[in-house]
Amino acid sequence: MTAIDIFKQSLAFYGRLFNKIFWVSLVLNLIPIIFEASKGSESQVSGTSIYDLIVFLIMIYVLLFEMVLIHRFSEHGDDDYASSFLPSLKLLPHYILQSLIIGLACIPLLILGVSVGQLLLPIEEMQNIINSGSLDFRMIVYILPIIWFLYRAPFSQWYLVANDDTPLTAIKNSFKHTKQNITYLKGIGFFVFLLIVNVMFSALIGKMIALGPAISEFLVFSFNVFFAPVVTIYLYRLFIITKPDTKAEDHSSPSGSDDSDTEQ
Repeated sequence: MTAIDIFKQSLAFYGRLFNKIFWVSLVLNLIPIIFEASKGSESQVSGTSIYDLIVFLIMIYVLLFEMVLIHRFSEHGDDDYASSFLPSLKLLPHYILQSLIIGLACIPLLILGVSVGQLLLPIEEMQNIINSGSLDFRMIVYILPIIWFLYRAPFSQWYLVANDDTPLTAIKNSFKHTKQNITYLKGIGFFVFLLIVNVMFSALIGKMIALGPAISEFLVFSFNVFFAPVVTIYLYRLFIITKPDTKAEDHSSPSGSDDSDTEQ
């Protein structure tokens, strides 16, 4: 199965769940705008850091809610919001703990990247390159270990949702999942392409001065609301199709999703 096939499945899945997931995506994109507008200046709000933490937790919860909704619809054909409310809430502390583990794991990897990177490209020289607006392929060495880690751990969150794994077990399973997995390698490349499309479109709209800032921001916001679920569903479909313990199994579900084409 090619990445294009997985993308086509994702679009079909998105179409069946559109009337539900659209509103979740809308809320997810509205949250920072609403809270930023209500916060105003820092001098008007006491405990700004706590306020921001609450906003952050709400956004994580809505993101988890979206993931649970996608998984339940795929497995059981259940698109009822009420069915995803409590499972998402239970996953919240596990998600936060997993994020902390991943963040801590990236620290020694960053140190390793900087140590090796300085041998090829000293920091002073890199700063001069950045200041001149140029690029040097050697700069990637600084973050190469982190890129490797993120390449191996993209399904950590989905293992929390789909398998109810502990945070650490989910990360380990993601590493096993992505080891020597050719279909995943091709699929994750297309996933990166989707992210680049998102960034490029937003940047392109932002540079269209004739539209005006208000219209530009509205177009970018609208695009993110519609496009973000596609990216999330694509990563979920890639997770299901390349999952080692589901190879050659029939994944047809009440939702009518075509999950039977599982391969590595």
